[in-house]
Amino acid sequence: MQVLSDYVGTIAAWIVTLFMLMVVFKDRGQNTRLLKAWLFALSYSLLGTFEIDGVYLAVDRAVGVHNLSWLLSSLFLLLMVYFLCAICCSKQPRWMPRYLVITGCLLVIVFPFGPASNPESVHQVVPRDAAELLFVGLYYVYAIVMMRAIPNRAFRRAWRDENDHLVHLRTSVILLAVATAITFYVGRLAIWVVGFFVPLPMPFLLRAEDATSLVALIASMLWPLGFISNRFYSALARPVTFCRKLLILRDLKVLQTRLDRLCPPVAPLPPGQATWWEQLRNPDFYVYRRTIGILDGRKVLAACFEQWDTGTSDMHEGGPVGLPVYQGNPHAVGSLHWDGRDVEEAGRLHQALQSVPESLPFEGLVDGYRTLGRQWRSAS
Repeated sequence: MQVLSDYVGTIAAWIVTLFMLMVVFKDRGQNTRLLKAWLFALSYSLLGTFEIDGVYLAVDRAVGVHNLSWLLSSLFLLLMVYFLCAICCSKQPRWMPRYLVITGCLLVIVFPFGPASNPESVHQVVPRDAAELLFVGLYYVYAIVMMRAIPNRAFRRAWRDENDHLVHLRTSVILLAVATAITFYVGRLAIWVVGFFVPLPMPFLLRAEDATSLVALIASMLWPLGFISNRFYSALARPVTFCRKLLILRDLKVLQTRLDRLCPPVAPLPPGQATWWEQLRNPDFYVYRRTIGILDGRKVLAACFEQWDTGTSDMHEGGPVGLPVYQGNPHAVGSLHWDGRDVEEAGRLHQALQSVPESLPFEGLVDGYRTLGRQWRSAS
């Protein structure tokens, strides 16, 4: 699993890196965030390259230093996390570059007493001494702290504050990649610490390491999706958007049905038009029609209660309710007959509708009326 994770992640990383390099050349480095994204991809690619066993051993033998590729991959890990954090914040915290430099210097200082003094090893689960444990802990803790403090918070905030479905979808993919990466680093660090202090059987530690390698494989397959164009997310979002529109129609229908029972619509749809098949074919049209129908019913209710409050209406329990707003309309019903229960329901509905300002844009009205529809559906 570890070998598969290394090869798949590295190949995907180099493809993204080369693609982004062409984009950076076309942009001529004017977009600093795009340049940081390319540096992140390059660091990730180099990290993965030095994790491959053949490259790891070849570099160490050429230089003549035991486990030098381990140090190089650790430094590229620091740079990868740093540039990922730099993408997420327009203004970097002061401690961010300092933490990078301090951790990098500590790794270089500890390396001769840990990995460099031990035999060559491309695959290790349990640290052989305290210096090696400190070496591993330095870059794993750096990755956990940085990714938890900056990218994780930034993408969570973007997901919460953004209403665009394409941005939601892209942010969800990136957030999932960040979460899986944090899970991988936490899992690996736990294996190293527990394996060093507790004499656990090696087969158990190897199975735990395979599980974290699977998490790393998922993260390496997810993060390149953050750099794909909006066309991919538009195609991916169509089924989600379509299902969302059907849910909106369902919630709006609850509210409109109650309004239509109390106040027959001014311009109802012809019979047979509002079938589920028609709504599936053109959900946008029916979202618009239902919202307009709710607005009409809201105005009728407001007119009724306004006249009732001023004493100009003959509204009483079980009696007719005059509707002057219908005068001159060919579909006028003239009056409504509400019993005591209808009057109570109309009052609650009128009060609820007033909580949604009519000055909102159309999307805001749809969201507000959908929320009311869900509340009335759950209360019934």
